[in-house]
Amino acid sequence: MQLQSLPEKSCSMISEKEELWSDMLRRIISERDLHVRWLATLSYLELVGTRKIISFLPAMNCPLSILQHAAEESRHASFFKAQIRKLGADPDQPCQLLGGGLAKWYLHRLDQWVVRVLKQSDLEEVKIPSVAYLLTTLCVELRAEWLYPVYETLLCSMKQPFSLKGVIREEEQHLRLIREELASFSFNPDYERLIYAEKGLFDDLTDQIALDLESGALSDRHHSSLPREASTAAFVI
Repeated sequence: MQLQSLPEKSCSMISEKEELWSDMLRRIISERDLHVRWLATLSYLELVGTRKIISFLPAMNCPLSILQHAAEESRHASFFKAQIRKLGADPDQPCQLLGGGLAKWYLHRLDQWVVRVLKQSDLEEVKIPSVAYLLTTLCVELRAEWLYPVYETLLCSMKQPFSLKGVIREEEQHLRLIREELASFSFNPDYERLIYAEKGLFDDLTDQIALDLESGALSDRHHSSLPREASTAAFVI
């Protein structure tokens, strides 16, 4: 399957969740405490992404594009934390992630799965970390390309005191650069399998958040520990 066969918009593979996410985000935005937890969750995910990128960086001759990616993901983590203050809450006050352990380990489980698949391929082992970085990032950026505009639309319509326009622009740029990098590789992974693996992880997270919102449960009671197989992930949080 060639890179150019990837969907230009990831929503073509996850459209069945769009209405659910619109409903959930409307509820989250309307209740300050939930919105604070959501922003904290996004900040955490962006920070984990930053730490994974940094763990990949070579000590010498690091490409400028990867340094910029790490810096922008770190800035996104800071951005989401800062918006908590605009809601009248303390951004440094610890709070539970929406989705609990499924949010906590989402990126870790994804890149662990990518590495396991690459190790089963004919790719040279020395190239696995760099290709894993690109493929994991591709999945994450496709997810952001879909989810952040849904959130931004509701932020505007519900007259919230901040916008994601700058974050969305940078995520679109990340996706374009990752596509270009992958196009330069002779290795040809199964992109459809990759996208659907991420979809499964994200659907699990979506269902857990929906359940928590419906029941009022504390999501950290569910799946709070690292899945056993994640101990072999390429990047350690």
